[in-house]
Amino acid sequence: MEYLGVIISEGQVRMDSVKLASIAEWPTLTKKKELQSFLGFMNFYQKFIKNYSKVMRMLTQLTSNAEWTWGAAQNQAFQQVEADASNGAIGTVLSQEQEGRWRPVAFMSKVLTAMECNYEIYNKELLAIMLALSEWRHYLMGALEDVEIWTDHQNLQYFRKPQKLNCHQARWVTELAEYHFILKHKPGTANIKADLLSRRSNHDQGEDDNGDIIVLSPKHFQALIMPTTTKTHERVRTVTCQKELWDKGIATSLEHE
Repeated sequence: MEYLGVIISEGQVRMDSVKLASIAEWPTLTKKKELQSFLGFMNFYQKFIKNYSKVMRMLTQLTSNAEWTWGAAQNQAFQQVEADASNGAIGTVLSQEQEGRWRPVAFMSKVLTAMECNYEIYNKELLAIMLALSEWRHYLMGALEDVEIWTDHQNLQYFRKPQKLNCHQARWVTELAEYHFILKHKPGTANIKADLLSRRSNHDQGEDDNGDIIVLSPKHFQALIMPTTTKTHERVRTVTCQKELWDKGIATSLEHE
C-alpha cells in the first residue's frame, strides 16, 4: 500500500519504486537551484540510506555562498548516495531481530556542525547515541525490554561508573535517564552498519567543575510502562464510582442554595 510517499506492507516499510526510478534518472545538476530541489527530494528518503549525510556533504556544501564547482567528488556523491561515517559526519542504524536475524528498520546520519567537529572522539560517540535516541524516541521511549546500543568505542562502557562531566555530558545525562537501555561494545570491524568513528583513546578532561557522577545508574533505567492488572482495574472502578457520588452531592448542594 502506498502511503505518504512510502510503500507499506506486512512488517515492512520501503521506498516507492516510482520515486527510486526518478532518483536513478535524475539529470546531472548544473546550478544551485537544481541542487536544492534534489536535496529537498532526497531528504525525505534519507532514513532509508545508510550514512546519507557523509556522502551528500560534498553537495550540501555547494548550497552555501561558495562558488559552484561540479567536479569528480560531487559527481560521485550524486551517483552513489551512500557512505561510511567520518569525523565530519555520524551515522546510526535502528535494527530489530526478526526470524533470527538483525534487520535494519531505519538509517540516520548527520553532518556535524563546526563546533561538533571539534568534539573529542569520546563526545562524538555519545553525541551519535543522543541523536539516535532522539530520532527514534517514539520507538524507544518506555520500552519494556532493554534497548541494546552497540558501539565500537569501549570507553562508553565506563558511563556506568563515576565520571567527571563536562557541560555537554551533564545535559545529556538528563535525557539519557528517559530511556531503558544497555551499552554494548562491538569492534568497528564487526559493527559494519554503524561504524561511527575511527577509534581514539585520548580525550580532554575539561575543567574540574563537578564531582564524580554515575551517569548510567540502574535507577535511571526503569521502564515507564507498567502492565495493568485486575487489581489496577478494580482501583480505577472504585475511584470512578466515588467521583460520581461526589458530583451528585455537589449538584444536590447547589440546588438547596
